[in-house]
Amino acid sequence: MTALPDEAVNRGCILVQVRLHETDLSSLRVPTPYFKLVSRLSYLPVLYGDIYDHYKSYILPDSLSHNGRNLWLEHDNIPLQWHLPVGVLFDALFGGHPRVPWQLTVHFSSGTPEQHIEHLPEHIRRHVPKPIPMTGSSAVNSFKIRFLNTLKQSLFLLHGTSVRFASLSKSDQTDLMDAVVEGRVDDFWSIARRVDLTCSAIADIKSVSIRLHVYGPPHLQLLRAFEPASSSLTSVRCLLRSVLPQEVADMCEDSHDDTLPRAQVLVHGVCASLDCSVRWLALYGLYCDQCLHIVVRLPGALT
Repeated sequence: MTALPDEAVNRGCILVQVRLHETDLSSLRVPTPYFKLVSRLSYLPVLYGDIYDHYKSYILPDSLSHNGRNLWLEHDNIPLQWHLPVGVLFDALFGGHPRVPWQLTVHFSSGTPEQHIEHLPEHIRRHVPKPIPMTGSSAVNSFKIRFLNTLKQSLFLLHGTSVRFASLSKSDQTDLMDAVVEGRVDDFWSIARRVDLTCSAIADIKSVSIRLHVYGPPHLQLLRAFEPASSSLTSVRCLLRSVLPQEVADMCEDSHDDTLPRAQVLVHGVCASLDCSVRWLALYGLYCDQCLHIVVRLPGALT
């Protein structure tokens, strides 16, 4: 039987609270915040339609075309990257000390993320990652394009061939995307198992598409294809030491000296053991895009 992500990982959720930015409010009445329990494996564009419906009576009629491309979310003045999984964003911002509900602010017509960043104080602006532009005709289409491209690359690495993705029927691709866009994570994995996209054993893994998110801020995304055959990169520790500066990798190690700055290494919101096998994590901890997302949150002293 094909292995699925651990049930606790697959069903992990975050309570999100979204408030309307004051400059978008056109009503004398202040709307109640929008609340949603969101899967950690889901994506922010999944919420856009519901957020628009919740606030459309309180904003100017021309504030948002229904394609959602003008809508964007921020947390504490940081525009959020719409193409990253919700769980990755949350872990990068809060590390091992989460705060719920996750308080976000939605913008409809109050400028673009780029314009918002330009008006931030310099000491904050230099730490905020550059927003990724949407390339599709709508927010959902932009997300689908990027997700499918990432999925295609990840599956090629995971299975060592492009056949798995190329053999997907149009119907299968539609079912997979609908499950992701609608936030039906259980259905996504059920479909992925049915069409043989996942690996059933560690020995089946040819390579792993790893997204290493180093957040201090800034939030840097390091992409790496991990080759399980390489004996020098068998653990999380070996992976970090192969791509991070030595002083940063040293901060990820356990220490009995509480005065030393410590970095957190998280996978699906859990502080990961540096001795954990990368291949084991890939078997049980991939996100829907079939990537292994690892967050390294640097201590505040370095920000």
